[in-house]
Amino acid sequence: MVSYSEVQPYDKILGDKLTPAFARYLEEELSYIKGAVSKDARVLEVGCGAGRVIKELAPLVLEIVGIDHSFVQVEAADRILNKYKNVKIVFCDGRNIPTPDAYFDLTFSAFNTFGNLCYDKFRVLLEMRRVTKGRVLLSVYGENADTYQKELYDNIGIKSRSIGDFTLYEFPDGGNGMAERFSERKLRRLFRDGSFSDSNIEIVRIGEFGYMCDLSI
Repeated sequence: MVSYSEVQPYDKILGDKLTPAFARYLEEELSYIKGAVSKDARVLEVGCGAGRVIKELAPLVLEIVGIDHSFVQVEAADRILNKYKNVKIVFCDGRNIPTPDAYFDLTFSAFNTFGNLCYDKFRVLLEMRRVTKGRVLLSVYGENADTYQKELYDNIGIKSRSIGDFTLYEFPDGGNGMAERFSERKLRRLFRDGSFSDSNIEIVRIGEFGYMCDLSI
């Protein structure tokens, strides 16, 4: 399976074709993440793409690192973010983050990046926990997101089909991928398996179809 990110940056594919529901989801997602940072924070984004969120956070934090497994995404982020001296973009896999234990105050993944990891998501979750001493934020699609996904994919000319908790999609130029949806129950079970206690798990709705998972270390 070829990931969309090996073809071209997702931000370029989306352009100005976001649906109103997705625009609200991303707006609330960004607002939540901004509220979790401080001037002395060291921050990591896993799956940074072309740097949409990092560009907003860079003026607000001490240091921010973005990692992505796609060289296309890393190149795009480097071009967009090279004016920020406190930003570093790294080409690497979220299953093996080249950072010491408990280095970051905040680690996050946005725009259902966690749901795109599918079978690797638990390993990435454990790695995010390892490198973080404060909070892990995961923005994911809720169980009712399939109709909103189809509306967005139709809007940008992407073929898609839903199978269980997953949506499979295919771009016209050959890229494809898989996006998982989550219920709150499913998320809590996953986080408990990742050694997060119930008292350190907060899950809140964002937009019409998303969840923000706020995990305290």
